[in-house]
Amino acid sequence: MSTSYESAGYQGPRAANFAFLLAVVLPLPLRRRFPAAVLAAVFVAQGIWVALYYHGSHQPPFEPFAAGVVACFALGFHAEEAELRAGIAIFGLAVAATAVDLAAGGSAVGNALPALVWWAGAIALGRALRSRQALVELLRERSDRLERNREYEIAEAAADERARIARELHDVIAHSVSLIVVQAGAERRLLSADEQRTAQTLETIENSGREALTELRRLLGVLRMPSEDRLAPQPGLSRLPDLLDESANAGQEVDVEVSGDAVELAQGLDLTAYRIVQEGLTNARKHAPGNPVALALRWRDRLLEIEIENPRPQTVAEANGAGHGLIGMRERVAMYGGSLESGPAEGERFRVRARLPVEGRVGA
Repeated sequence: MSTSYESAGYQGPRAANFAFLLAVVLPLPLRRRFPAAVLAAVFVAQGIWVALYYHGSHQPPFEPFAAGVVACFALGFHAEEAELRAGIAIFGLAVAATAVDLAAGGSAVGNALPALVWWAGAIALGRALRSRQALVELLRERSDRLERNREYEIAEAAADERARIARELHDVIAHSVSLIVVQAGAERRLLSADEQRTAQTLETIENSGREALTELRRLLGVLRMPSEDRLAPQPGLSRLPDLLDESANAGQEVDVEVSGDAVELAQGLDLTAYRIVQEGLTNARKHAPGNPVALALRWRDRLLEIEIENPRPQTVAEANGAGHGLIGMRERVAMYGGSLESGPAEGERFRVRARLPVEGRVGA
């Protein structure tokens, strides 16, 4: 048993070495909360231990050295700036005390240099890892903040687009109600005296229509911005040549393909189809100026498919359907129970495809 103890490199009484071993190890569990105090405790305990039993040619055991490495790393990683400076001062005092102790014992000061390098390196490594962790946390926080801002901007853009759609549909609805009021009034005036019941019904329709127009105007006052002028008559697909001329004037060729039997759309749906084409061509000019654009209108059974395709690099926002133009298209299509797809197509192209249900075809 004694041979084993001595072969392990220990000098002096076994009980004393065991006590010093506990003294350098027991503070370590507190290194995260009190790194500087733990460093001081470890270096004081190991300094006394080495000074008492390991002077001269006696090689100190490995345990105090390893405890010093752990305490130094904890100081670099866990200490705040003020505590770090205090810990480095303690480390400097420990280095000075070690040099004095070695000189007093007749040993060369350079014998302690490898241990000092390890301890100083542990402090530097701990600080570097702390800085890297802080950078990772900062980048993660920025990423989370950007994601929250992006979601807020998407929601805000969707709300703005819904308000714009409502303002446009006001004009569509007001026009239709105005026709009802005018026709009911004209028909009532043409009735003879013995058709009073019909005249009263038409008068009720006329009055209800006028009240509806009044409420629509009030609603529009809420939706419209204070500086916004009254909207012009709302366009439809009949104005498609104007959009093509606009693109041509901007130096962008549009290849138009129309298939199937075109039908007359309800006014609101016609406006939605027009806005989708308009927004798609505008996005194409913005992201791929001068490049040809393919526009397809496919009339199918109770369905209108609009497809806009152009060559351009795909952005993250477009891939996620988060571009403001795509948000507007999506809101309009969803209002009529349709669907919108956007994303990369063959040959490094970008494609937007909208499908709109066509209810109640009213003409060829």
